[in-house]
Amino acid sequence: MDTGIPHGVIAECTTSYDEEMNVLRAEASKGWFALEPAYEYKGIKGKTSEGKMDLPQVNQQALQMDDFAKCVLTKSKSKVPGEMGLRDLKILMAIYESARTGKKVSLAHLG
Repeated sequence: MDTGIPHGVIAECTTSYDEEMNVLRAEASKGWFALEPAYEYKGIKGKTSEGKMDLPQVNQQALQMDDFAKCVLTKSKSKVPGEMGLRDLKILMAIYESARTGKKVSLAHLG
């Protein structure tokens, strides 16, 4: 899968299903951002190296379910098609496979 990220870029990542790890943080040479909590039903909060992020405090899952219900009623396309969820599951399965085997798992088939 071509991520558009130049060769040689290094990322240090941590993830957990633990409630205390509800954080997403990225650092770069010109600044950083953090979402904490990052994965909440009741909204997210964020900061950057330049200050607070002004994020709408919405229930993201409720908005997605409402959109899906509207699509069913109006026979229109969803903003988040099932193919996106399937792609996400394939990525998660590749992560688990890599963790289990200790080997790199290609995502080229997701192209």
